Amino acid sequence: MRVDGAWQGLVYRWNDTQTDATRVLAGETVDMDRVDVDGNAYTQEYLVPNQNQCEDCHRRDDVMHLLGPITRQMNRTVVRDGASTNQIDWLRAQSFFSPDPGPGASLDAFVDAFDDTQDLNARARGYLHANCSHCHREGGYSGNSGLYLQAEETDNEHLGICKVSAAAGSGTGGYLYDIVPGDPDSSIMPYRMASTDPQIKMPELPNLLPDDEGIALIREWISSLDGTCDSSTP
Repeated sequence: MRVDGAWQGLVYRWNDTQTDATRVLAGETVDMDRVDVDGNAYTQEYLVPNQNQCEDCHRRDDVMHLLGPITRQMNRTVVRDGASTNQIDWLRAQSFFSPDPGPGASLDAFVDAFDDTQDLNARARGYLHANCSHCHREGGYSGNSGLYLQAEETDNEHLGICKVSAAAGSGTGGYLYDIVPGDPDSSIMPYRMASTDPQIKMPELPNLLPDDEGIALIREWISSLDGTCDSSTP
């Protein structure tokens, strides 16, 4: 909520009939009935964060921020009133913006991360930005790790390539670097993405099931990278 010019994080949980929501302060665990992409039913345990945990993702330089409503994530095709349209253009038609950003075609946009006809690097970098960079950036909750995953980042070490991890112990899986070019099996990033251990897994909140499609994408991206890391231990 926007209160006195600043954002505040408030957590609500919908009831089973989706007709009302109750504010949650202390957090809780919820069993959710889901269906996977192959049509198989399963139950997923979901962690509803407590109110203080909102800041873990939304805080940057001690200020609360929105996450999803950025141009590159919103600039995509959606269905409105039964017709496909550019989301930015549709919002412009509703006089949503001030000032007007211009037509969607003139603005940056992420590609569909799971459209394998698109550039692999663009897909992986967009996925990491959307899912990880709110914490992994300067001023973010994990900014002190030195791992910065915004799509505009150009420093390979900040991206984790041949970067010695700030994690220790089980958080590394016994591996040395966040990303080893060409070798996802020796890279910490996909190892932590695939973990279900609360002390290891990424992201920390709120899911307890790995994103198999996302992991496959990042592994494919790492496999495509060129370069060699120093094999010696710092």
